[in-house]
Amino acid sequence: TGGAINFITVAPELGAFRFKQVLTAGNDSLFKTRTSANLPLGENAAAQISYFHAQKDGPTRNLGTGVSRFGDQDRDAYRGAFRWQPSDKLDLRYTYDRTESNDTPAYAAAVPLYPAKGDRPKDSSTFVRNLERNDITSQGHNFTISWDVAENLQLKSVTGYRELDSFINQNYAPGAFGPFPASRTEFHQKQEQVSEELQAIGNVGDRFDYVLGLYYFSEEAEGQDTALQFANRLIARSITAENKA
Repeated sequence: TGGAINFITVAPELGAFRFKQVLTAGNDSLFKTRTSANLPLGENAAAQISYFHAQKDGPTRNLGTGVSRFGDQDRDAYRGAFRWQPSDKLDLRYTYDRTESNDTPAYAAAVPLYPAKGDRPKDSSTFVRNLERNDITSQGHNFTISWDVAENLQLKSVTGYRELDSFINQNYAPGAFGPFPASRTEFHQKQEQVSEELQAIGNVGDRFDYVLGLYYFSEEAEGQDTALQFANRLIARSITAENKA
């Protein structure tokens, strides 16, 4: 209902070398690093590389089995771009991005009724069993061709491919029912999508601009959802999706 948010990345810059490094440190072993570089490759080509890493210790120690803390942050992101401009009228650009998230689940426990407030627990229940990190990988390719056919007409092709491999789990209120949690869930999802957009962008005179376009999108996804609820009652389901636009 709020509309769309567009993230438009800067294209590799021809004939320029640029480098930027940002480091951040803080409490709870907080550490972030952002690295980016623009590399000229002759007169008509350039490459762009960037890397991001963030980590932070979670607030709740796990007294059960599995990973040592709830709420850890552990994330990496990579991006590479290549641009080739063989002539003033033709521009080709390829980009690849990948994001990996290995955070641990947040600790969920019973709290007092509002307006009373409970303290954030420093330790979990000893009944936590085999707590795992989330494992989420998202990556994608993009290839864009821009061709200035005439002074007042540009043809453009935008080809995209993305895929997602996501494992998310949560342990809610461990020990709420003796050795069993109120709910323990695991969700594994895989998704991939392909899109193609063709555009004709131009103008007629000084008062009429136009964009003509064709767009195609195809997506397939599958997921496995498993939950142990209320004294070890097992609930499982499979999910599939196939969409075209």
